[in-house]
This record gives sequence, structure tokens and C-alpha cells, in this order.
Amino acid sequence: MSLTLREIWQYAWLRWGAAWLLFVLLASTLGPFGTFELLPLGPRLGYWALVLGLSMGLEALRRLLGGWDWTWQWRLASHLPYATVLGVMIVWINWICFGVAASWAAFGFLFSVILIVALGVEGVLLLLSSGPTEVQNSPQPEPPSDDWLMGKLAVEKRGPLVRLEAQDHYTLVVTEAGQDLLLLRFGDVVERLGSGAGQRVHRSHWVAKGAVRHARNKNGRDTLLMADESEVPVSRSFRAAAKQAGLI
Repeated sequence: MSLTLREIWQYAWLRWGAAWLLFVLLASTLGPFGTFELLPLGPRLGYWALVLGLSMGLEALRRLLGGWDWTWQWRLASHLPYATVLGVMIVWINWICFGVAASWAAFGFLFSVILIVALGVEGVLLLLSSGPTEVQNSPQPEPPSDDWLMGKLAVEKRGPLVRLEAQDHYTLVVTEAGQDLLLLRFGDVVERLGSGAGQRVHRSHWVAKGAVRHARNKNGRDTLLMADESEVPVSRSFRAAAKQAGLI
């Protein structure tokens, strides 16, 4: 059974909520950075719930700003402001909870810990999403095809492509037979498909040319009605290419 967009978001928030709860319980039990000695269990739970909640909230904001579709260099570099902002927040929380102002050396240590952990997690995600590199024996490039993409879908969901949508570190693949989430970078999937079968019309959307039913313009905003009855927005930066492809 295919997932609706609402179900996808509910599933994503459920995963984040479960991860937050697990990390809070783990940190409260272990009491790292001296919190085991300084705080009893109740306040320790509250402290780590707040710190980890802020951490995951900032990470969600970083991804909403485009972190899932940046190049790997920008994805890694984006953790510098993330670590800085989170470090300042934790210093402020510690000052309220413990009445101790952090020195520059203490802040530098905190910043380093946050950055190392964030880069480590991002590195694992990059490795998981990139997959093994195939070695081509033939010097002739193969024409773009979606066969490799269909091979990653469940058999019952394979069919003519309708559209693709960026969903965090995943790509939502919609076919005439259903839809599924794949742990693949949206930009990599679009690049490998090529421009013959479809067109990128938005930072987070790609459509198959044969699956566009008609275009609509309302209040200066272009949208495409797709074969799955969804409406895909056409951003201004991709409008010229979409018009040249005959989609609008």
C-alpha cells in the first residue's frame, strides 16, 4: 500500500520523536558532562530533554533550509553555524541551571564536541545515500534509464514514473503503481535520470513529461496536475526550462 504525503511526514516525525526519547533516556541515565553528579534524576531528565530537543529542532531547521539537496561540501559546512548556535544555547542553559558562565576555552570544547558528533552523523548519512560506485568497463556512456530506479522499488510499486519529490535525506518515487521512499539524494536521482524522460520544475520536484495532465496558473503561480492527481509547484527559477519542455 502506498504512502500519502501526510503519512510520510507523520512517519518522519514519529522517527524523530522516538529518537529524541531514546537519546533523552540514555543521556539522563549516563549523565555525561558532569550532569550525573550535579543534577538528580528529575531535573536531569528535563535538562537533557531541553538540550536534545533544541539540537534536533536546529537540525530540522537546517534540513528545511535545503541541507538534504546541497552538495556534500555544503552539507558538511552547514554544521559550522549549527554547532555555533547550539553551543551558545547550551551555554545559556548551563548559566541558568548552574549559575556558571562558560569561558572561551569551555565554549571551544563544547563547540568541538557538537561539531564532531554532527559531522560524524552527516558522514554516515552521506555514505548510506551514495551507495557503491560502479566501474564502467565500456568507454561508451549508457543512455539515461529508470531501470536502475525501478529495481530499488518493491515489485508491486514498479511502473511508469510519475514524479519525484525530495523528502529529507530520502527521495519519494511516485509511479503509476504506487509510491515509496528511497534513501537516495534527490539531486543524484535527477542527474542520473537525465533530461529525456522528465524535467526538474522545483528545487524539490521532478516530473515525468508523459505524466503531466495539464498546467495551471493561479495568481502568478504555476502548478502541474499530475497523473496521480497531485499538484506540483513550478518555481520561478525552473519556469523557463519547464516552458521550453512544453510543460506550461
